[in-house]
Amino acid sequence: MKVQRYTYGKSNVGLLQSQRSSAITPAEGAAAAAVPYEAIAGAAEDISADLLKLQEQRNRAQDEEDSLTSTLNMANYKTVSEATKKQAIAENWPAAQYESAQELND
Repeated sequence: MKVQRYTYGKSNVGLLQSQRSSAITPAEGAAAAAVPYEAIAGAAEDISADLLKLQEQRNRAQDEEDSLTSTLNMANYKTVSEATKKQAIAENWPAAQYESAQELND
């Protein structure tokens, strides 16, 4: 720090005291420097939470779609099985032919 003997009537002691009173502590300096980073970290946390909510919504929608697809597939399987059974009875299929037709439907 450059020592100034006289500045417009102030003594050196007065100048040093005014500089010391306006100086900030290292903790205050670190806190001031951290403000933008804390804002960015807060925004990142908010975005992360929003992305998790969006992913959960997508997962629920996918689960509903999978449930519907599974229900339709099961109904289709039952319909095909019943149709195969009726055809086997109507055409008097042997047991081996009926079993092979059922295996194809599975």
